Amino acid sequence: MLKKISSTFILLCLVSVTGVIPVQAHHSFSVYYDPEKMVTVSGVVENFRFSNPHGIVHLEALDDNGNEVVWTVETTAPVFMARRGWSKNTIKAGEQVTIRGWHSRDGSNLMRMQTAFRPDGSQIAGELDANDN
Repeated sequence: MLKKISSTFILLCLVSVTGVIPVQAHHSFSVYYDPEKMVTVSGVVENFRFSNPHGIVHLEALDDNGNEVVWTVETTAPVFMARRGWSKNTIKAGEQVTIRGWHSRDGSNLMRMQTAFRPDGSQIAGELDANDN
């Protein structure tokens, strides 16, 4: 009986510890992005991942010197995106888009998406919010 209680206790301890790890791994918006610094980048979608915890767009663009660079554009969680009309098929690799968002604090080619536009200037689905995780 004691062995069964000990085994159950150990299992509960392991489950409670491993359940905390994903919460600790999640980061806040303000850790990586500057809410006062917006950036707009136009380019060709390399890929779009519509998955948790955040969607990702890799965007091939030209820097100020005309060199090709890849921007990593983080979106909010797919559940929040879906509420604003986004889906895994909203944008596809090879499409030309312009993305506006909050620039990374370290100045790298990283941003958090606020809005995306097609070449004709039409907005792609709904605007995202910095407070959505």
